[in-house]
Amino acid sequence: MENDKKSLREKFIKARLEIAKDVAKSAADIITESLLNIILPSTKVAAYCAMRGEIDVSELLIKLQARGNKTALPVVMENGKILKFLEVTSDCALVAGKYGTSCPQPHLPEIIPDAVIVPMVAFDDNGNRLGYGGG
Repeated sequence: MENDKKSLREKFIKARLEIAKDVAKSAADIITESLLNIILPSTKVAAYCAMRGEIDVSELLIKLQARGNKTALPVVMENGKILKFLEVTSDCALVAGKYGTSCPQPHLPEIIPDAVIVPMVAFDDNGNRLGYGGG
């Protein structure tokens, strides 16, 4: 089963990296506008920094921050499994994190998000998410 997931991950990441930049930008714009219509201004939102061809949600975070939402990005802690969500604003610098991610600096305040926008490699007909396998 895990070998099947590994080959699926490789297949879909490769396909995702072949998507034209203008198509990916258009998809990100549609997702941004859709989420702005359903996320309340009081909602604390955690998301991710795009990598390996993921949908870029940075514009969504900027627009959420501009209207007053608190936003956060994950930081993988020392043990490699526990995530904390640290607050980010449009002017905070990110640092290199585990697994090739960009993360907030560790001195920023922790946020308990109301909503989490999660990256994925692919999903099936039932909406089940295939991630990177880290849990």
